[in-house]
Amino acid sequence: MRDIAVLEDMSFATVNFHLNNARKALDAGSLAQATAIATRLGLI
Repeated sequence: MRDIAVLEDMSFATVNFHLNNARKALDAGSLAQATAIATRLGLI
């Protein structure tokens, strides 16, 4: 998440907030699982 924050010129807290919201919206237990679900759904 720190690398994403640097690349997107955001704070770590902002990236963490949004990724956790995405994880919860996808009903995933981890960010890796959220990534897999989002990929399967064609979101990323």
